[in-house]
Amino acid sequence: MRFVPMTQVRPGARLARTIYRDDGSVFVRSGKILTAFEIRRLADLGFPGVYVADPGEEDWPVPALISEATRAAAVSRLWHAFRDLQQGRALDVGSLYDVVDSIVDEILADPRALIGLADVRTHDTYTFGHSVEVCVLCVALGRELGLAPERLRALGLGALLHDIGKIGIPADILRKPGRLTAAEWRVIQTHPRLGFDILRRYHEVPIPAAHVAYQHHERLDGSGYPRGLKEEGIHLYGKISAVADTFDAMRSSRVYRPSIPVHQVLAFFQRSRGVQFARDVVDSLLRVVAPYPIGTAVRLTTGEVGVVAGLLPGEPYRPIVRIMADGSGRKLDTVRYRDLCRERDVAIGGVLAGLDFEAVATAL
Repeated sequence: MRFVPMTQVRPGARLARTIYRDDGSVFVRSGKILTAFEIRRLADLGFPGVYVADPGEEDWPVPALISEATRAAAVSRLWHAFRDLQQGRALDVGSLYDVVDSIVDEILADPRALIGLADVRTHDTYTFGHSVEVCVLCVALGRELGLAPERLRALGLGALLHDIGKIGIPADILRKPGRLTAAEWRVIQTHPRLGFDILRRYHEVPIPAAHVAYQHHERLDGSGYPRGLKEEGIHLYGKISAVADTFDAMRSSRVYRPSIPVHQVLAFFQRSRGVQFARDVVDSLLRVVAPYPIGTAVRLTTGEVGVVAGLLPGEPYRPIVRIMADGSGRKLDTVRYRDLCRERDVAIGGVLAGLDFEAVATAL
């Protein structure tokens, strides 16, 4: 399985991961052979790319913190929650707890699992997919930090609803296709307080969970918003959600910039550790996120080019790589793998931006 930018997807490609609508329903199911029309449709909707399956590749276990069914249910429940508030109805906190409980249970079931797949979503579905990803990552980080299940539940609920204040932001600002003006940015900066005000109306939502909405943009050095809190003034849940929210935002495509590769995002957090972001939370992030997700095109120190095909617990920087071209740029006709855990003298030398392996020789 490899991630292919929409500009390089060819008719006849077999989809390797199901694509969901913003309400959590299936849009295109895994295994579908894509036609030219479907490829154009996905591109027009803003999808940056898709995961495709290559003929003859081995089915390595795909590390996933939660199942696709749980993810889809969470997106659907969140979509309904936003719609309920927009239409003047109360939040159904019980149903939100149900999806958070499922997320917590699945993450606790396999403490060794890495985040090894990049979430793919359009610009239009950003809010809901982003909030679910932040919830999943917050729970995983909280698990690494030793939080008890009940605290993970509160953290997860706050993370799932951390952007709920955006229902009070004008749609033309939220959906603006480009960078915001200074005035528009000041409006955006009100959404943490708006979210806190919404959540504290509900007695079922613990105050620390409501503070996730309030504090996920605060930074240790006081450079965050809306209150410019520092160090101990930020709740642990705020520190965790700041890392999770920033990680997913950097990983997501925007109309004004592509997504940032995972290994570069992790390098950013290493530089910001103890400055903007809590040291222990960043250390947890480095343990649970694979720097080279499955489907990433890479160049090895041997000069060979391939795609990350598998990940092993405890060795995030040494994945299994399916070799697509040898060191001279010649495309291989047979399937070959390198297990970098076993071949310690070989390493990843660089990440490539979604090579078109139908023309790999000229691309190199």
